[in-house]
Amino acid sequence: MILFEYNNVFAYFTEAFQEKLGEPSMMTKDEYDAALASIVKTDFYDVMKPKMSGIEVLRWALTYGDKKVYLLLRNEKKSPSWVNQRKLLFIDALCAANNLPRFDFDACKTDADFLAHSARGVLVCGNSNSQELWDGAGHWRSTWHNDDAALTIQAIKNATQTYAIQNGLIPEGEIV
Repeated sequence: MILFEYNNVFAYFTEAFQEKLGEPSMMTKDEYDAALASIVKTDFYDVMKPKMSGIEVLRWALTYGDKKVYLLLRNEKKSPSWVNQRKLLFIDALCAANNLPRFDFDACKTDADFLAHSARGVLVCGNSNSQELWDGAGHWRSTWHNDDAALTIQAIKNATQTYAIQNGLIPEGEIV
């Protein structure tokens, strides 16, 4: 199974956030929470630029391994139900426009909820906090997604092979 985190995989979330509200790494937690709260019930998610390389990786994932994909939505600090609704509308429209089905998802309210999925498969993410959490769980590795789908796909293959070797599923040196 290949799991996908929404932010920075299917949309340029960080860039949109920075353009509208400033650099998150320069904000205190309270400032960041206030900035997130300020986009509640605005058109922020409606006008966010889609990341087509994420769709390309998603399309490829439907042909790889067990052909299962799953979306993970990590809740924001403010108004998580509204944020998740907007994210789902965004990804549903993006998938429909690209002739892809609607996918199963889980809204992870806590880090523990998020990490409960770490034994299910490789995570494709574009968030360093998510990557650090996932990789620290000791199960499947995460892969970083940027604008190059081919690099992300190769990273998924590498993570799959590493997991298979480490867990005795294939002999070392055999290619998955």
